[in-house]
Amino acid sequence: MNKEKRISIISVLIVCLSVSIIANVVLGMYADSIQKQVQSKPSYAYITGVVYEEKWIRINPQVDRLGKVPIYRVKVTLGYDVAYTDSCGYFNLIVEQGTYELKFEKDGYYTEYRVVHVYDLEHVEVEMKQKITLKGGD
Repeated sequence: MNKEKRISIISVLIVCLSVSIIANVVLGMYADSIQKQVQSKPSYAYITGVVYEEKWIRINPQVDRLGKVPIYRVKVTLGYDVAYTDSCGYFNLIVEQGTYELKFEKDGYYTEYRVVHVYDLEHVEVEMKQKITLKGGD
């Protein structure tokens, strides 16, 4: 092999080695950056729940029983976040891990509050009671 070819091959190897070293350094810094971002991101958790009222339900003409009836469109407030219950009385919120106070309100019902400690998934069941309005008569 002539001297020029050897120098050319050595030059290519040096360039490849240099590129490899630079790539490893850059990728290593990028991996460290991603790891720091993942560590600094808050850990998210979920609050799910159901809101209902207890009512007498007619099973058949001779039998009534007390049952849980879901309440639709209850406003669930957590700070500035708001969710509403669906037709089955269910709601969902995504939050950072921590302790929160939830407020449940709907016209015609007494407002309810719950304190929840959320680490991963917290399920809340809330019974709301209807306000009794008395009509005045003559």
